[in-house]
Amino acid sequence: MQTAAADEAVAIVGMACRFAPDLLSAEDFWRFLVEGGSTVSDMPDKRWKAYASSHPKATTALRETVLKGSFLDDIEGFDADFFGISPREADFLDPQQRFMLELTWEALADAGIPPLSLRGGQTGVYAAANSNDYGRRLLEDIPLTGAYAVNGTTFYGIANRVSYFLDLRGPSMAVDTACAGSLTALHLARGGLLSGEIPLAVVGGLNIMSTPALNVALNGAGAMSPDGRSKAFDRDADGYGRGEGAGVVVLKRLSDARRDGNPVLAVVRGSGVFQDGRSDGMMAPNGSAQEHMLREVYERAGIAPATVDYVEAHGTGTPSGDGEELTALARVLGTGRPDDRPCLIGSVKPNIGHIEGGSGVAGVIKTVLAMRHGRIPRSLHGAPHDGIDWDGSGLRLVDGLVPWPSTGGTRPRRAGVSSYGVGGTISHVLLEQDVDADSGAARSADRPASGRATVFPLSAASAAGLRGLAAKVADWVEERPDASLASIGHTLALRRSHLAQRGAVVADSPEALVEGLRDLAEERAGQSAVSDRASADDGGVTWV
Repeated sequence: MQTAAADEAVAIVGMACRFAPDLLSAEDFWRFLVEGGSTVSDMPDKRWKAYASSHPKATTALRETVLKGSFLDDIEGFDADFFGISPREADFLDPQQRFMLELTWEALADAGIPPLSLRGGQTGVYAAANSNDYGRRLLEDIPLTGAYAVNGTTFYGIANRVSYFLDLRGPSMAVDTACAGSLTALHLARGGLLSGEIPLAVVGGLNIMSTPALNVALNGAGAMSPDGRSKAFDRDADGYGRGEGAGVVVLKRLSDARRDGNPVLAVVRGSGVFQDGRSDGMMAPNGSAQEHMLREVYERAGIAPATVDYVEAHGTGTPSGDGEELTALARVLGTGRPDDRPCLIGSVKPNIGHIEGGSGVAGVIKTVLAMRHGRIPRSLHGAPHDGIDWDGSGLRLVDGLVPWPSTGGTRPRRAGVSSYGVGGTISHVLLEQDVDADSGAARSADRPASGRATVFPLSAASAAGLRGLAAKVADWVEERPDASLASIGHTLALRRSHLAQRGAVVADSPEALVEGLRDLAEERAGQSAVSDRASADDGGVTWV
């Protein structure tokens, strides 16, 4: 076991996400945030149809429940064969397990880490979720329940399924601290990395609303917004709107990421998980506990709270929850700041709904994107919450697409991300911009002279998958005509797992590469593109 240095930090090296209805990547998510989008819609027609007609009382309960929120378009579709799962087993698989599998693969690819290269290693998997709707729904139908339901309908399966598929031997656990789940998972993973217990961690958070049961319960408690919108820090906040989605980040010790040439998207400088303790009720927030949490996280990290530029806040969307959070933020991060440098405050929940177990990782992904792009998207709201004196608070709501505050080159950009669970668990993560601008995968590839032909290998589990991958890479290159061909070739050759269906393009310019990729995607005969399926016994022949 390798012990980390006392001053070691943890890096985020890869990210992947799915948010409603069709935000399929971090790039999609960023464009959506910049445009100030909202995913709130009516419930899909077929989602809870069986429950609406199951019993007269069920019909009445649903009629009185908020049926608006942020819903994913496709929670049934799944390339089970890719993950070695039979059709019968796939029928019993919680969609949250499916999303964790898919996004782990994508996030590792984003980090430049071939997923299959991790076999037998100590990579840890930490998956946060607090809704087991799908499992309960299946187990209600006792005659149809079979052996595959044992692992397919459980929380632990969300993490364990990934470890099994990739043959990972590190810690593998589902984390349920309600809406604080994914930041709790990140905190646990960070501890494992800094102790030397694990060299790599996959952290995810998810929420899928397979049944209406929790909506009915929350609606009865008066917790849900009548129009399905989370109006975080808004004077008209009236409850939260539920949302579906999933996000995964890959973590590595910063020194290891730089050594291995992984892209350092952000640095996790500190984290903490605490409890509200006893408040006015188990679901009621505790402002003094939140204030204590913030002070502890920044003191442990050795970072002055007044140097934090932005906080991606929890933003419950309720008058009491927002008021307690803003007061705690003002007392800790709003104190001791120059009048012209307030701490900017925002929340992603008005955009994509409350993802519950996945809300924290959604906030992390948003904040990393904002830090890297140097802009902070608007936090959707009307009139600001009137529970605090904004002018004297040291805080300011982000009311438009604003530049990241200048740090004067004396320190990295800094941001906090908060998540609060309905059971009282509260968590906070401190993120920093990577100060080594030259770190990452771009440094790891030699750059040949312009005009030199380069081989660009691709692979997938099926012919259809190869066509889809070729089209995606072609789109990526077209959007980035100045990207280094050598870096693209290096990534495709050495930083992706090579599957059975193979293809390759030989090109000496971005235009030629796109043309060859389009040939592969559309199965056209071309001089620069070839494809075939690898043999189980290929005699060691490779591309020449």
